Amino acid sequence: MKVFLILVVFVAVVSSPVMHGLDFAVDPKLGLNFGWVGGSGFNSALRLLDDSGQARTSARIGFTGGLFITVGLIEQFAIQTELLFSSVGGRYEYTFTGVEVDGVQSALVLEIPLFLKPRIPVGAGAVYLLFGPEAAIFLTDITTEEEGGGITTEVDVPPDNSVVFVLAGGLGYEVPAGLGKLSFEIRYSRSFTEIFEDFDSHLRVLTIMVGYGFDQ
Repeated sequence: MKVFLILVVFVAVVSSPVMHGLDFAVDPKLGLNFGWVGGSGFNSALRLLDDSGQARTSARIGFTGGLFITVGLIEQFAIQTELLFSSVGGRYEYTFTGVEVDGVQSALVLEIPLFLKPRIPVGAGAVYLLFGPEAAIFLTDITTEEEGGGITTEVDVPPDNSVVFVLAGGLGYEVPAGLGKLSFEIRYSRSFTEIFEDFDSHLRVLTIMVGYGFDQ
């Protein structure tokens, strides 16, 4: 229901007469992300479980894809927003009573950023920067899967805050290709809202994407 309402608002905004008076485009984007789970609460819990002194976190690879909307204000500056469905999470390792345990946390989120997008012409294309806030909406519970000593366990826990505030920034390059522009982009984002109340944990995500925007 939550996603349906967001899509209804999205379609209403895109089809509004105001948008038809602007230089805007709605185009697809696809990529990979590398996610880490961190925060003092998460790290303390991990150290408490670990009896080797070598507990650590590492990246989990996920997928992301959706649509991006670019509203051109002037040739060198635009505003960009997106509807991205992303599989996020992270990996971790610890040793408990001599047993090495590998853990993975994952969830599906809908990312809705609002970016400032200055462009700098370079060669046939342009380099652009992205910076701005983002709302990340959890569409599923957070799944934690652990494997150790030949035993695998899986637990699904709903986040206390299903919508978290994120800041993101990135760098990209777009170049004319066919009927539009092909873009290559890398960005970093970090959540600042507590996912679980009174337990400091956050997501850090590095995303690499390819998009294609049709000329208007």
